[in-house]
Amino acid sequence: MKISQRTAFAIAIGLGAFALVGGTGLTVSSAWLITMASAHPPILLLGVSIVLVRFFGIFRSIARYGERVISHEAIFRRLTTLRVGLFQSFSRQLSSKSGEISERTKALVDDVERAQEFHLRVSLPGISAAIAGFITVGIALWINPIIAIFPLSTYLILAIFIPWAVRKYLDPISVEIE
Repeated sequence: MKISQRTAFAIAIGLGAFALVGGTGLTVSSAWLITMASAHPPILLLGVSIVLVRFFGIFRSIARYGERVISHEAIFRRLTTLRVGLFQSFSRQLSSKSGEISERTKALVDDVERAQEFHLRVSLPGISAAIAGFITVGIALWINPIIAIFPLSTYLILAIFIPWAVRKYLDPISVEIE
């Protein structure tokens, strides 16, 4: 059963967000376990947190693996279709000039590779991180609105301020380098 590229990309985004949430759960539950274990309580008191550490460790790994498999499959299928279409277009237009074909083909391959890197390294992790950030802030609000201040402020800095600063100050440099 083949699923559409959009559906596969949406599933990959969801699995990426689950992996990030699982990483947060692993960090929180392991920190609680270490903190509580330092007081030398009865082992039964630590049992739930031990199980949570195991659960979040396995959950994060499975979600990350699924996200990688599905996202790479969807992106490679999409890029194969793009490459075939572009090469057919080039072969019709430039059938007589073989030197020009090889130069344009090299540029085309580089552009398609950049498209792959953009989806796998920029858009998918960014969307997954945004979803995981909303989930983390929502859980913090559910537990206690006061403790939601730290994740919310961190989220705003990491999701809004830093990307804005990178775009404003580093994009002109990267365009100049290109």
